[in-house]
Amino acid sequence: MVSFAERFKTLFSGMEQAHGCYIVKDEDTEKGKKKKGKAFTKREPVTLRLWENHLDGKDILGVIPIRADNHCFWGAIDIDDYDLDLETFARRIYKLKLPLFPMRSKSGGCHLVIFLETAIPAKDLQIKLSEISASLGYGKSEIFPKQSSVLVDKGDLGNWLNMPYFGGDNSSRYCLDQNGEAMSPALFLAAAERQRLSAEDIEKIEMSKGKGDLQDGPPCLQSLTEQGFPQGTRNNGLFALGVYCRKAFPDTWEQVLIEYNQKYMDPPMDPKEVQTVSKQIGSKDYNYRCNDQPICNFCNASVCRTKPFGVGSGAMPSMGALSKIPTDQPVWFLDINGVRTELTTEQLQMQTKFQKLCMDMLNMMPPKQTDRQWQNIIQTLLNDVEILEKPKEAGLQDQFTDLVEVFCADARTLAHSKDEIALGRPWAGVAPEDCDLGEKDQARVYFRLKDLADFLARSGFKYYNRSQMISKLSDEPLSAKQHFFNIKGKGMNVWHIREPDRQTESFSLPEMKGNVL
Repeated sequence: MVSFAERFKTLFSGMEQAHGCYIVKDEDTEKGKKKKGKAFTKREPVTLRLWENHLDGKDILGVIPIRADNHCFWGAIDIDDYDLDLETFARRIYKLKLPLFPMRSKSGGCHLVIFLETAIPAKDLQIKLSEISASLGYGKSEIFPKQSSVLVDKGDLGNWLNMPYFGGDNSSRYCLDQNGEAMSPALFLAAAERQRLSAEDIEKIEMSKGKGDLQDGPPCLQSLTEQGFPQGTRNNGLFALGVYCRKAFPDTWEQVLIEYNQKYMDPPMDPKEVQTVSKQIGSKDYNYRCNDQPICNFCNASVCRTKPFGVGSGAMPSMGALSKIPTDQPVWFLDINGVRTELTTEQLQMQTKFQKLCMDMLNMMPPKQTDRQWQNIIQTLLNDVEILEKPKEAGLQDQFTDLVEVFCADARTLAHSKDEIALGRPWAGVAPEDCDLGEKDQARVYFRLKDLADFLARSGFKYYNRSQMISKLSDEPLSAKQHFFNIKGKGMNVWHIREPDRQTESFSLPEMKGNVL
């Protein structure tokens, strides 16, 4: 018989290379505040033992939904509204017939979780969950997976979500049923396994028909005109409608705004207030105030950027899911407009370097921000940065050794003569006189340290500084040594290692039968 732990492990299948850990420091945190604790990511696989410990209430487990192939078997909307009436909200989810499981989070918020029969691209799942989140009025909630792709080969990992049912039957992190009551682990597993969706089922989920007047505008305004503007937000709502009208109807926008006021505001705002808003919008070229109520709660930024009269090309790119490998020279990973990108500290710190990166990688030029605005943007990202465990030393050493040998064995880049070392190319030659007796007959490859460092950087290996490189070169298995050459009258210090084995025999190809296209 398959255990609960095995069934949970299968249901929440995700990144196999790592998992999340969370140690709660303050169980008595006041309502409305996150529990204080230490969160970290371990580069160890999600095992059955970890799930057993989690369900037994011993160690909290976090699972990264995005896999190394950038596909997902599950995803979630993380609603950090600690004043949320979970029972009422759960009943709303079931009434809307959404294929989501409302689950109480460790801090009293809500995770809306969806499960899939077969893994689908993370990007597709992100888009659908963002659409659902925005339509529900929680557009600023975090979406898991946070990344549409991860650069696993460079040490990158996705963000993890705390798993439900910590402590099993006695857990405070449970799924709520249609009546807003807690489901046992057994009942939850049966329901979740039964309601896993296909890729086609995901595509069929439709929150907004998009058939109103504003289908070419921001999704937030589409949702609000369909659902109604909440009490106390009508003035901001009318301002947003005015910005849209000026973009979409440049010649008649003031009259259209009057019509929209009558059509979408309940009750309509006083004509003098409409006139005031129109005068304000007409005074300069305003854009949408995406961080203001009510539109922030219904924000779907990724879709908005595709709309003819959405936030437009002049807006800052969407930036999120910042991760950091805390090496001597930290390596950062950031989602920029849905593209997972590797950055240096300087590229995060300095706008000009960030702009250049976006031009090189994304063919876009983010607009210039004031120094204060840029500091606020980066600090907001840093507040939620995911600290990734450093790659294990053995793994780094293996990567370093492999890359050094590639650098010294590539026939396409090897120098034809010793003089070409000065051009940045490794040279294969005889062992120097000062070699040990056992090395006299071994061919050696000579190179400058700076040229090796440049090659490592181009290959994405940025974990060792100069002193660490020297130490690792000197250690086994490379056992590199230094030597001095006089090349064209210029003294030069180089390193040399035993010449690596190279492919000398050609591969035999199978005989092809039939027509070859």
